Amino acid sequence: MERKMQISRPIIKTILETLNEKKAQNIKVFDVKHLTSLCEYIIISSTTNSTHVRSLADDVAKTLKNNGIEYFNIERDIGYTWVVLDCDYFVVNIFHNKAREFYNLEGIWADANEL
Repeated sequence: MERKMQISRPIIKTILETLNEKKAQNIKVFDVKHLTSLCEYIIISSTTNSTHVRSLADDVAKTLKNNGIEYFNIERDIGYTWVVLDCDYFVVNIFHNKAREFYNLEGIWADANEL
């Protein structure tokens, strides 16, 4: 577990830089390791249109690949209103603003510490 934390902090910082550079909105990171065994961190961001959701997901995937992180799975809906990149010890969620409001992940993880 300690090894994961040593790896995850720098790559999370790099992902946040990518999202910020590519104009993602309302970026949040939650430390959820004390709430679930599924992952340690959840990153949530959003944007105003599905084209930007897709572009952000592509940019994050490229950042992961360039940093030697092999994500296990990418899930999305057909209209690109959301994309989830499951990277084992952290999960990246990119939403269209309306989808983010609908799924309310901040409410689901309300007991988590926001970084």
